[in-house]
Amino acid sequence: HDDASDYGKANTGLLSLGWRLDHEWKLVAQASTAFSAPSFSNIAYEARPLKAEHSRDFELGVHWNRGSWLARATLFSQRQHDLIAFDAAFATVNIARASNRGLELSVDGDTGYGKVGLDATFQDARNDDAHVALLRRARTVVAANYRVPVLGWETGVWLQYTGPRADGDPITFATVQARARTVLGLTASHALSPNWSIGVKASNLTGKNDPEVLGYTPPQPTVLVSLHGQWQ
Repeated sequence: HDDASDYGKANTGLLSLGWRLDHEWKLVAQASTAFSAPSFSNIAYEARPLKAEHSRDFELGVHWNRGSWLARATLFSQRQHDLIAFDAAFATVNIARASNRGLELSVDGDTGYGKVGLDATFQDARNDDAHVALLRRARTVVAANYRVPVLGWETGVWLQYTGPRADGDPITFATVQARARTVLGLTASHALSPNWSIGVKASNLTGKNDPEVLGYTPPQPTVLVSLHGQWQ
């Protein structure tokens, strides 16, 4: 149960079912509802007073697991009422009726020469009121990675592709088509002790100049070093 003083009350829930066909295959189904009140950043850019967002989600999937390999395929359908989103002028607005339907695929496993992972989303996110695509929602997003141990380090290379998508022109505020973008990066991590590890991540190694969102500075090649620790 959600109770937002400025945006009302709502009861939400989730129902999930699984049916194991055998030791490798499993069918799953899920239905849920959600309620989301506007955040402070949403309110800061609102074009007019915002309403809370409500949604209904349905998923149907199949899972396969054999040894170190795991694969999943999931069909999904989402319907949103008063979706909170940014318009072409970067103002926060409510979209009375929106939807998103698509397919998610994932696979991860050990080839014997290294571990591979692949995630792909194919979707059709729509503004059902205007009968147009939702802004900044690519129809195709694919990410792949390959990891292999080297001298005590878990090293990897990753690639992410984001397809063409509708976006807002930062000068005219007209809806335009943003170009697809592909980003290449490297990762490495090393355990210093049972509780501590160090990680390195390099992003956008090819120096692609295509911005994630039109009007914003394209991400530059970066290297991030992190230290992770835990206490028990």
